[in-house]
Amino acid sequence: MSETRKRVHSSSTAGVQKERSTLSPDQDHLVVSKSRFKNCFTTWFSPIFESFYLFCALSVVRKNWKNKCIGKTAEGGMILSVIVLMNILSFGVNPNATAMSVINSDLKLTEKFRAQDFKKIRTDHYLEGFMMISSIVGFASAFINLGRVIVDHCAPPFLGAYFFQCSPCSGRNPEVNCVALIVILVADFYFVFTILHKGFFYLIHVVFATTGRMVDYLEIIRSSSSDNLHIYKALQILEAQLNDYVRLRVMPAFISLVPVIEVLSLFVIIKLHGQVPLPGFLLFPQGFITTGSALIVYETVAAILNTKSAQTIGKWGQQEIYRGKVKRREVRSLRSLMVKFGANYIDKGTPLVTQNFCVSQTVSMLLMKRQ
Repeated sequence: MSETRKRVHSSSTAGVQKERSTLSPDQDHLVVSKSRFKNCFTTWFSPIFESFYLFCALSVVRKNWKNKCIGKTAEGGMILSVIVLMNILSFGVNPNATAMSVINSDLKLTEKFRAQDFKKIRTDHYLEGFMMISSIVGFASAFINLGRVIVDHCAPPFLGAYFFQCSPCSGRNPEVNCVALIVILVADFYFVFTILHKGFFYLIHVVFATTGRMVDYLEIIRSSSSDNLHIYKALQILEAQLNDYVRLRVMPAFISLVPVIEVLSLFVIIKLHGQVPLPGFLLFPQGFITTGSALIVYETVAAILNTKSAQTIGKWGQQEIYRGKVKRREVRSLRSLMVKFGANYIDKGTPLVTQNFCVSQTVSMLLMKRQ
């Protein structure tokens, strides 16, 4: 693990120096990129543009709420929630540096299992299916939003609704200059595609994929009859690095904002489908399917990680190979693996609790709307 520590140290230093990472095929791990243009663009231009876009979106949603445009407010509010979530997941250079340490440690740990003949388990198929959905969402959302702005130049919460002379709720498209409209279309498409790509990359390819591989590693350890305490301890180090990356910002945002998007999407599908025209309405089924599957799939995989690790430790305590005094103490010192968010962690009841919260909040909103 000495090489892993060196890579983690170099990754942290790179984060302080505001440099970016890239994959080195020769070294088979992430290294620091020296491209000054990439560093300046990702460090300065993208955050400034995203902050400006977020300010415009907040202004548009606030104006629609004041004008009592319920359909446009719900439409803008859902998209605004997605923008805030993606910004939290991807903003700044420090998450990039800590993500490098997680990925490099995972690549290093994978070398211990290369000789193993392992078949895909159920969680692998779940995660692969969700990763396929998430890879489509970025492209689909960018083109759906492009169609929204072409059909309705004042579609919230995009730049056209902020800069153009729009009617209070709905009406004909305002007369605009072709050059201005093209600039708005390009800026909207660029923003939606890049913010979704960045947010999904860190969440899916770092958090989800690493958690899924940890479950795979546990399955290999459980099926082996040899002494694997040293490998389990290396797995504990990877779990600590993953929790250090996700516990303060990524997982709290995922646990709090993703249910909000799911509740709002389901509410609009049931109650406000007549007030949100196509193609904007397509965003709500897309958002409901993406957030619902994300919560169910990831929380289930994280719960399986916790359950299987506890079962593995209990199994070792009963095996003859670990009956020695020293080995018995080593087994007692182990703890089950868990994905943390703040001071809490995901266990086997978390997926049901989360979906119960989403359903109950949706029903409450429907009753309030009826009254």
